[in-house]
Amino acid sequence: MSILPVPSSTILPVSGPTPLPRRGAVPVVAVVAMVAVGTGVIVGTDATLFLLVAVIALVAGLCFVGPKCRLVIAVAGALVVFQSTLSLLKYAYLGLAVLCFALSLRGVCDASGALRREYRPFILASFALAAYLAFSYLVARANGASFELWFRDALPYFLLTVLPVIGIAAGERITRRWNDVWMVLLGIVVSVGVTSEWLARREVSALPFGRFVLSSAVIVALCFAYAVTMAGLPRRRGRVGWAVVATIILVVMLLSGTRTNIVLLAALVGVVGLAKPSAVSPRRMASLVLCILLAFVTVAPLVAHVVVSDPTFFSDRIQSAEAVLTGEAASDGSFGERQQAYEWTAEAFADHPILGTGPGHLYPAPEKLTFNLDAPGIVPAKFGLVGMFFIAAFLLAAVVAVRRIRVEYGGFPTYTAARGWMCVLVALIPFGPWLEDKGFAIALAILFAGVVSETRGPTPSLSETAPLRTEKV
Repeated sequence: MSILPVPSSTILPVSGPTPLPRRGAVPVVAVVAMVAVGTGVIVGTDATLFLLVAVIALVAGLCFVGPKCRLVIAVAGALVVFQSTLSLLKYAYLGLAVLCFALSLRGVCDASGALRREYRPFILASFALAAYLAFSYLVARANGASFELWFRDALPYFLLTVLPVIGIAAGERITRRWNDVWMVLLGIVVSVGVTSEWLARREVSALPFGRFVLSSAVIVALCFAYAVTMAGLPRRRGRVGWAVVATIILVVMLLSGTRTNIVLLAALVGVVGLAKPSAVSPRRMASLVLCILLAFVTVAPLVAHVVVSDPTFFSDRIQSAEAVLTGEAASDGSFGERQQAYEWTAEAFADHPILGTGPGHLYPAPEKLTFNLDAPGIVPAKFGLVGMFFIAAFLLAAVVAVRRIRVEYGGFPTYTAARGWMCVLVALIPFGPWLEDKGFAIALAILFAGVVSETRGPTPSLSETAPLRTEKV
């Protein structure tokens, strides 16, 4: 009997997980979506709900395309949905985010042992934080908060347990150039969104639009730190372009009139170092700062004339800042509100030091009841000492994961940018709780995606379940 070669197409895999459906799911879901819309129109029912269901179904199908697509859905969806007041869209987004998380978690678990070892403490800390968030509902309910208030208040922390894992899985497929484009687009778009919203709130905007995207200074801080890093590192092409991007972000943010945005400059300190080639030398940073200041002085007045309708707006903001610095803080409304927030959160923590009040606890802010206060004490007031332990463990696990990759693979730009970003976060602590910012989860996902992508080189993996890299012997 002769032995004939067996075609490779008939060889079955010996082991390994069954691959998930990918691009084949998209046409099917698209057809279902169009049928749903067409049915709604034909039967005379309001087609808006059918259209919403169709879009959600289509996006759910796109979640199976790959980790890059899931990261785009998670980030872009959050930026669009959370600037809206429609609760239905937010619930739909959370369902899609959980689906992306489940698919991404499977990809991370199927990756190499090195990847699992580096991120296992962080993933375990994420599950522990999610479990405590679920428990915090009982605490909130015992203190009189409804489910809706608890859910709205705990939402930023739930995003922290979901989005970063999506970023880890996406890092296996994206390239450094793809990461660069991410940082530029997010930095400019979100900074414009922050400024347009605050100018509209203060009724001094000359722009034809107001809030159009999630307003998050935390996302802008990461993108600014990355732009400064790329502009200051030696032997990097496009340094002038990155300096322009950093200047644009800084100009746009300061035009909002929000004095807190000045802490972005803390990133300049964080990225400076003597290690080569992963840090910006002090000499290069001095030159970069000089160029940014010259560009700022030249461009800012011209842009301010276009976007601000009140010519006295900036002079009034500067006078208010001078009043705070010279001891006349009582005349500044923002300072008074923040001082009141400090007192309220301190009293709440003193009354509930162990478990806190739970998310959803309302404070009597002027003209309304709110759980959003510009005071760092709001976090321990909500979660108490026990909750702060889980939050601290989560943040420490994130820092350790990035640090371990830095030790194993050497320096890279995203790690340097992470140092600058951390300096901004530390500088922001007295002015408000950045943990309450939904953009913190988005920024952490982008950071993890960049870190993983830079450890594997410029070429993406050919398979979604392929190892990220081989372990060192």
